[in-house]
Amino acid sequence: MKKHLPNLITLINLFCGINASILWLNDDQNLALYFIIIAALADFLDGFVARMLKVSSEVGKQLDSLCDLVSFGVFPSIIIYQILANNHPIEEGINIYAVPAFIIAMGAAYRLAKFNLDYRQTEDFIGLNTPSMTIFVLGLYFIIDQNTFGLQSILLNNFVLYGICGLLVFLMNAEISLFGLKVKNFGWKGNELKIIVLTVSIALIATIGFQSLSFIILFYIILSVLFHRDKVLTKES
Repeated sequence: MKKHLPNLITLINLFCGINASILWLNDDQNLALYFIIIAALADFLDGFVARMLKVSSEVGKQLDSLCDLVSFGVFPSIIIYQILANNHPIEEGINIYAVPAFIIAMGAAYRLAKFNLDYRQTEDFIGLNTPSMTIFVLGLYFIIDQNTFGLQSILLNNFVLYGICGLLVFLMNAEISLFGLKVKNFGWKGNELKIIVLTVSIALIATIGFQSLSFIILFYIILSVLFHRDKVLTKES
């Protein structure tokens, strides 16, 4: 029974991702946010539980990526799709102005497929991981909704949003070394960058709320580029 527990947790990720997507399309953003938070927690816990119980498997690895595609690929696409669709409302059918949002899901699918075959990404990442990408997209929604720093009019521009979609696809699949966020011990040594990101994240969320999510991911990327550059890329096979 215990060998199936990690996979069950992974499927909770999928269940929550589906619900979050439906809720978002039905304009229940608050409840959708709770579901995607649970999905992210499940995504973290499945691997932790598998390692703790020593029941890691290839099936679990593949299942994790399949579920992540929904929660952290399709769901952020839906967020951007809805923002674009609201800019150019139509009565029925697929909104062609909003279709470019789907490249996020396509880029996430390609990234997840590569991730499963990449021996270098056991602890750190090459390219932006899909949960972080989703956090960035959620931050964009809150920035637009609250007109944070007066950025609403800029971010509602279709071409700006198209550019962001393309940039996210690039970042997910680029050969950029980003440090992993899982903490193995509670000491400072070896966890310096993680502790800095966590501290800054708490401070930003406490001061400006969920609008800070995009800024947190940008800070994470910049910190990685400055202090973690090429550490994963140079590992030998």
